[in-house]
Amino acid sequence: MSRVRNINEIFPAAKGILIILLALLTIYQTGVLWFGNIANRNFLQNHFPFLQQPTIPEELGLLVTPYRIVTGHGDNNFSIQYNGLRDAESKRYGDTVLLHLLQNGTFISTRQADFTEMLREPAYIFEYAFPMEAEWFTLGFGLREGNLVTRSAGTFRQIIIRPPSFSGAGGETEVSVFFISENGYAIEFAVPPPSQDEPDFFVHHIPSAPAEGNRFVSAALSGINAPPGQFVSRGTFMFYGIRRSLPYAGVYNDFMIAPLQNQLRTFFNNQLPSFEEPDADVWVFRDMQHTVVRYHTTHLLEYRNFHAINRSAPVRFVDNYAAAIQFLERDDMIINEFFLADFHEDERNRHTFYFNYVVANMPLIMCGEFPESSGLRHPLEITVDHGTVVSFRKLAYNFHVDENEIFRGEMDAIVQHARLGNVSLGYRISKSEIFMPYWCLESEQVRVPTTRIAYP
Repeated sequence: MSRVRNINEIFPAAKGILIILLALLTIYQTGVLWFGNIANRNFLQNHFPFLQQPTIPEELGLLVTPYRIVTGHGDNNFSIQYNGLRDAESKRYGDTVLLHLLQNGTFISTRQADFTEMLREPAYIFEYAFPMEAEWFTLGFGLREGNLVTRSAGTFRQIIIRPPSFSGAGGETEVSVFFISENGYAIEFAVPPPSQDEPDFFVHHIPSAPAEGNRFVSAALSGINAPPGQFVSRGTFMFYGIRRSLPYAGVYNDFMIAPLQNQLRTFFNNQLPSFEEPDADVWVFRDMQHTVVRYHTTHLLEYRNFHAINRSAPVRFVDNYAAAIQFLERDDMIINEFFLADFHEDERNRHTFYFNYVVANMPLIMCGEFPESSGLRHPLEITVDHGTVVSFRKLAYNFHVDENEIFRGEMDAIVQHARLGNVSLGYRISKSEIFMPYWCLESEQVRVPTTRIAYP
């Protein structure tokens, strides 16, 4: 009798514990479902380490933002956008398509890339300045690896997104998506509408090219002697002049310690750094810990962090990239848009990230005097070791459009260049008062022939 009574007493307690465990599991699964792509949002994962999964830094959304979006308007007429991509309609549509592809896409085939076929219809082309890994791309959309794209796409620099050309009975409803691999293959996917009740969900009209504006053509569709995935400027372009300015108040003429010292607080946890007597042409600021900032009279700023690094944890590219973005976004003196142009991993698993600015819808090209005097390959250079920024160098300038300086550029000359190869168009950073447009080739920079037009 006492044994039965003990069982009757134990059963409700065990039942209660089971209900609590089921409730906790439900909360956990809900947290993963709703917040699995946002770090530190799941209560159970934060407080019970055995439930934790690797977090996905929010900054990875910038990693998967292309450095430019090429819009194919049809009839071999293309336009290119660098500035304002985060709010661009082309990016919103492309992101929607790519997220559905990662969740519910269909693999079609892998074949040699045929740009004449892929670009014959209106399309958006997302382009990356560095080899994009499928794993990073997936994480950037808040999803974990092991999906269709990570199994198929490998490494790529271009994504071609071709919307359905029309809707209705018997019409197209799926989006065609092509990932262009580093070795010249096209990995094709189809993205169906999310439900049969919304057959026109992805139907999207890419408008014809506006009458005014700078235009590009496809090398493949035009028979131009250049890599087939290239877009080449043709005809006459209109350019504004680009000027540089110094954001640091104390460095215009005679260097002034107090204003510069105050503006460098960002690098010292908002504390006022100490100042050392200038050594040659370098002003040195430091804290009582392990941080040093050197400001050169050539307006090169260098930051070094000598704190001890915990290297026991594994290194992830995505975590180092997120740390770099967080650091750059805290620098109030950076006002121009920038994009990841390249990166390097050394033998100690440290990552150095190189960023370029974009102004007036074109990138700024580093070449000539500045690399010779500073050693910089790009305007922003940042090194991260196990999630800690250990080095940062930048040209301490901001850049802006001078609307009183307008130029007309003759673009057809570049097509006849003997060593065309990979070519891009941008403003050349120099010591001149006004930056001018150049073609950036693989081994040289060629100035665009321009004529100054008086501002009306």
